[in-house]
Amino acid sequence: MVMKLDAMTKEAEELEIKDAVQLSSTAAKSLIGSKQYKKQKFVSQYLLAMKKRMMKAVAEVNRWKRFIISQHDAEQQAKLEYMTKAERQIWQNYFQTLAQKKHLEEFLKTLKKPNDKQSEELKAYNDLVDGVKAKIFTLFTSSLKMKKSIGEIASKLDSPECRKNIQLVTHQILQSNTYALRLKKASDELDKAVADLSNALFTQAMEEPQSSFKTREVYDLIRRQYHGLKKEYENTLADKFAIRHQIISPQRALAMAKNIFVHGDYKRLREAIRRYKKAEQTLANKFLAYNKEEKKFQREDWKVLPRSTFLQTQYYLTKQRTLLKMEKERLDQIKLALQKKQKELDSLCLEHESQRKIEEIAAGILRKNYKFVRQLEKIETHEKELIPRINHVKEQLNALEVRVARDKVGTRYRVTNSDNLSNNALATIIADAILFDPQAVQLVARLDGNFLEMEKDWEMMSEFDKDELMRKKIIREL
Repeated sequence: MVMKLDAMTKEAEELEIKDAVQLSSTAAKSLIGSKQYKKQKFVSQYLLAMKKRMMKAVAEVNRWKRFIISQHDAEQQAKLEYMTKAERQIWQNYFQTLAQKKHLEEFLKTLKKPNDKQSEELKAYNDLVDGVKAKIFTLFTSSLKMKKSIGEIASKLDSPECRKNIQLVTHQILQSNTYALRLKKASDELDKAVADLSNALFTQAMEEPQSSFKTREVYDLIRRQYHGLKKEYENTLADKFAIRHQIISPQRALAMAKNIFVHGDYKRLREAIRRYKKAEQTLANKFLAYNKEEKKFQREDWKVLPRSTFLQTQYYLTKQRTLLKMEKERLDQIKLALQKKQKELDSLCLEHESQRKIEEIAAGILRKNYKFVRQLEKIETHEKELIPRINHVKEQLNALEVRVARDKVGTRYRVTNSDNLSNNALATIIADAILFDPQAVQLVARLDGNFLEMEKDWEMMSEFDKDELMRKKIIREL
C-alpha cells in the first residue's frame, strides 16, 4: 500500500514536471519561430550572450529528459536483478534482436524503387533489398531459437515471490531517481532565459526610432520603465542589506582591536565561555531530572516493596547526586578560571601603552572599512532618489491605463523637436503630457485622424503645431 502511494506521488510529481517542461519548451520554440527572433542577426554581444544562454538551457532540458526513468524502464531493470548471468544475456540478446529486426523493416518501407529505365539504380536497389531481407530472416530465425528460453525466464519472473521482489526493486529504482528535480531546475532556467531574451528583443524593437506612438505603445514603454525601476529598487535594498553586514561600528572595531592585540585570546575566551554555559545548562537539566526522581523516591511506600529494590534505588540516587556534585565542582573551577582570564585580559588592555596600540589598530580597521561606509551612503542616496521616480512613473501608468481605454485604435502621439531622444524619453514626455504637465503639453501632439490630420486634435496639440495650423488656415482662407 505504501509503495503504491509512493508510486502515485512520484508519478504525480513527474507529470507536473513534464507539464512545466512542455510549457518552457513550447515557449522557446515560439520565440525561435517569431518574426523578432528570425530577423535578428544578433550583432550585439549582449543579445548574443542571451541567445547562447537560452540555447544552453534548451540543451540542458533535452539532456535531463533522457535520464528520466519511466515505470516500464524501471520494471525492466528490476527484472534483470532476478536473472542469472546467462538468463540476462539471453534476455538482452532477444530484445536487441527484435529491435534490429523492427529497425530494418522500417528501413525497407522508406526505400523508393527506381523506374525500369534506371537499370544500374534498379540493380543496386534489388541487391540492397535482398540483403536487408536476408538479414531480417536471420534475425527472425535467431529470435525463434531464443523464444523458448525467454518463455521460461518470463514464467520464472511471473511467480508470486519473484513478482513481489520485482515490484520492490522497481519502487526503489523510481524513488532513487532524482533526475526529475534536475530537469525541473533546467526547465526553470529555460523559462527565465526565454523571458529575458524575449524582453531584450522587445526592448530593442521599441528602441528603434519612431516618429509617433500608439497609446498602447506608450503604456508598454512606461510599464517597462516602472518594472525596471522596481527591480532596481529591490536590488538596491538587497545591496543595502548586504553592505550593512560589512560595516564595522567603532565599538566592534575596538573589540576586534583588543582581540588582535592579545593575539586572539578574547575570541578563545568567548568560545570557552559558550562551552561553559552550554555545559552549565546541561547540568541544570540533569539536576531537575534528579530532583524529580528523588521526590518520587521519598513519596514511595517502601513498606510494601522489597528491601532490595529500596537499597538499589537509594544507591542509584546517591551515586547520581555524587556525580552531579562532582560535575558542578568541575564547572565552578572552570568558571573561576574563565573569570580570572577575563580580568587578566581586561587589565592588560587597560594599560596606557596597550590602549594606545589598541586605538591604533581600531583606527586602521575603521580606515579599511570606510569604503563600505561610502558604498552604503551611495546606496542610501540612490534609494532615496528612486522612491519619487517610482511614484511618478506609477502615476503615469495609472493615467495611461485610463487613456488606453478612452483613445481610439488609431490614436497616436508625437513629440515635436524629438531629435536625439530615445523612445523611452519620448514616452516619458508623452506620459507627462497626459498628466497635464505644462511643459510636456507644449511639446506633445495627439493624432486621431488618418494621415495624421491634426485639425480635430487640439486637446494635446503643442503650441508650435497650433500656431502652424492657424497659419495654414489663414493662408487657405486668403
